[in-house]
Amino acid sequence: MLLLTLLVAQPAAADEMIEVSCTQPFSEAMMHLQSSITGAGYSVSRVQHVDMGLTAAGYATDKYRLVFFGKAKDILWAREKMPELLTLLPLKFIVYQDGENASVVTLDPATFAGIYPDPAAEHVFQRWSTDVRAIVEGVLACTE
Repeated sequence: MLLLTLLVAQPAAADEMIEVSCTQPFSEAMMHLQSSITGAGYSVSRVQHVDMGLTAAGYATDKYRLVFFGKAKDILWAREKMPELLTLLPLKFIVYQDGENASVVTLDPATFAGIYPDPAAEHVFQRWSTDVRAIVEGVLACTE
């Protein structure tokens, strides 16, 4: 729930967040997101429903998911080289119903360089950022 608060409640600069709105229903956006994730060489590790927590907080939605994804080699790299990154992994998308459309949002992994300013890790953060943007583009391509 803390991640949800950090990603949604706080205003962020445009370059920190990656967000798209899809013209397709929630279930199709979820399907296209997961397909785009696997198409980019990542694995979906878990889809977490957060509906009950939102309902308890007064929100009326049953279409809100966290999609966790990653590569085993990246997790192993972080464990060996930068264990402090493990709190940010696996990477995640939030998918939610936004009126008639579904929205997909995530924190740009390139911002991790500001949190963990290690020059040896910068190329990894940039690769993740490029991959996340390609995944989002894949979701958008399926909506046209």
